[in-house]
Amino acid sequence: MIRLCVGLVVILAVATINGLAEHPSASTASRSPRTPWGDPDLQGVWSGIDLIGVPLERDAQLGTRNELTEDEFQKRRARLVAGASSDNIEATNFGAEPELAQTHSRQASLIVVPVDGRLPPRVDRAKPPRPARTSFSPGPFNSIADFSLFDRCIAFTTIPAATAVNTVEIVQAPGYVAIVTEAIHDTRIVPLDGRPTVATALNSYLGDSRGRWEGETLVVLTLNLDGRTNLIGNVGPTSSRATLVERYTRVGPDALSYEATVEDPGTWTEPWTLSLPRRRDVDGTILEYACHEGNYGLPNILKASRAEDSHGQR
Repeated sequence: MIRLCVGLVVILAVATINGLAEHPSASTASRSPRTPWGDPDLQGVWSGIDLIGVPLERDAQLGTRNELTEDEFQKRRARLVAGASSDNIEATNFGAEPELAQTHSRQASLIVVPVDGRLPPRVDRAKPPRPARTSFSPGPFNSIADFSLFDRCIAFTTIPAATAVNTVEIVQAPGYVAIVTEAIHDTRIVPLDGRPTVATALNSYLGDSRGRWEGETLVVLTLNLDGRTNLIGNVGPTSSRATLVERYTRVGPDALSYEATVEDPGTWTEPWTLSLPRRRDVDGTILEYACHEGNYGLPNILKASRAEDSHGQR
């Protein structure tokens, strides 16, 4: 009898929680704060620094376990800091030890679906992406087209909010949400009024986004990706058939749950989902990403390649 009563209490509690998302008139105590016009308030600057160093894919030896032990976590953080040391001349994030030392997440991988934390198999005709050339690649460099879109300050990634080092700011207005990301100063203006997406022939680096509310969650659907930007990490671009669904949910005063599901039947055999919890940066701001103004690397690399040409050292 006691077990039965406890079970009924649990069932009623779960039903009550689920019901809050369906009935706006329910008690606001368990709902997120509201904007003056009644939408869930997601506004603020949201940092992912806690998850810096969490890989996209999980170590296969961990299987379905997506939480590191204390020893595993400390070893991962030590490797990250050592790889960014000011003494490491080969470090691509040279001198970033203070930032990497702030990682606190024991999450083993960003991918949470499939449950093994690995990318699903590629379809038969989808070739694995070739490593993109960057300013860290060996030369020679013949023109600006030899560099990645990121090096050229054009676009960072297809899913800017899914990268831990990229700070996100959310600004809301009636009928719209603006999602700002620091790297390459991307801003997406997401309408919430149910308007259709633009014609499929109009593709772009970040696609065409439309949003809607599902209870406390902002759901953003993105289509019309042009497949020229790297999806995230070294995954490579998507096909023109890709669909991206992002979910933003405020789960506490200073906590934001972020998920992104990628469905691309032209590349993978099944959809996959990543999860990146973020926390509010109370004193934070989106810094100016003055990429073009300070991008001396590319002209200097091209000058060095021309100097090698003139000396016959190619």
